[in-house]
Amino acid sequence: MTRPTRIAACGDSLLLTLVADSLAGHPGFQVIHVAPRWPDALAQLVGCDVALVERGGDCETDHFILALLQTRPNLPVIGLDASYSVLVVFSSHLQAAATVDDLTGLIEEIARGAVGGDE
Repeated sequence: MTRPTRIAACGDSLLLTLVADSLAGHPGFQVIHVAPRWPDALAQLVGCDVALVERGGDCETDHFILALLQTRPNLPVIGLDASYSVLVVFSSHLQAAATVDDLTGLIEEIARGAVGGDE
């Protein structure tokens, strides 16, 4: 038997709850609910395959997304943006940077399409 895809629904809005409930009805998906403001929210994502976060334009959500990208760079993070009816897939590229030359190098890599960019 194949392990279900574990989806973390991060937030407690009505929209996210409805989307999570809909996904939970899909065969092969297991949905857990996590409130980003919980002190142990990041720890609850252990074993999850995808994080679904409603983008509300508030600092709390933005900080949570950044924390996810930093602590779990290989975890796909999908942002629900109801105001524009779009899904935003966030990705993380961690790179040590101690100098402006390091930043310059990263920007040059991005400009060449070697990091991130449209796929």
